[in-house]
Amino acid sequence: MTTKVEITIRPSAEHPDYLTIHDAMQQVLDVFVALRGGITEEFDWRLVSATTNSPLTIVGEFFPTQDFPPAVIASASHMVVGAYQALEDALAGDEPVGDIDLHVVKRLLARNLNGIGLTEIRMEGQPLVAINPERAHRALDVFKAAGLASAPKRVRGSLEGELVYAGSYRKQPALRLRERTKGRILWCRIPEEYEGRFAEATSLDDVWRDARVRLRGWIEYSRSGEIAGMSAEGIQRIKPRDISPTALRDPGFTEGLESVNYLDKLRDGDLG
Repeated sequence: MTTKVEITIRPSAEHPDYLTIHDAMQQVLDVFVALRGGITEEFDWRLVSATTNSPLTIVGEFFPTQDFPPAVIASASHMVVGAYQALEDALAGDEPVGDIDLHVVKRLLARNLNGIGLTEIRMEGQPLVAINPERAHRALDVFKAAGLASAPKRVRGSLEGELVYAGSYRKQPALRLRERTKGRILWCRIPEEYEGRFAEATSLDDVWRDARVRLRGWIEYSRSGEIAGMSAEGIQRIKPRDISPTALRDPGFTEGLESVNYLDKLRDGDLG
């Protein structure tokens, strides 16, 4: 699983011709540090390309510095995506739920209020993250204790997706799920009383193979209405069904008409 990130730094509108090397380079460095999440030193960012003019644009690729099995590399890459989503959450005015160094994030956000006008971050397969002064102000407010919601909204329900990691979150056993509808990677905590149930129902093989599952429990929502995570109470594997082409074929679907004639009648509303 290859993860590339492109970072573009632009000067402020008030001073379009003034962007210091120190601010630009430190901003790029802080973004890459923040996106490491909780990953250890066995992984790093490899320089892919860099511009030599303004705006400064640098592309980095996440890679292991040692030989690891593909499953370990994929798990680390998923954590990078989680950190990216945590940055998105903060910019949307929500408390970040992924693993991310908040001290580094505050530092790069503050730099967008003094010297840098726009920081654009692009990750393959993810929405663009654009940090301007207005969004930086909003995100910094999120980190103030008085501005955080006391608790997320909780609703009983189920989430379906692929298991991508098994570990712990905030000192509690948890699974990471790539949710089916939006592709967001979510932490699904497992309360102590349900640990045995999950231990019997799942295995590391499910994580390594990104098994599709359905988790049941309390779904937690952020203030903006996004799914923020789950307190999971049960798990069910979803096995894909083998459907043969013969089962999908319906010779009588067009009622004996040629396909072109059938489509003409369909467009004209002449089908009974």
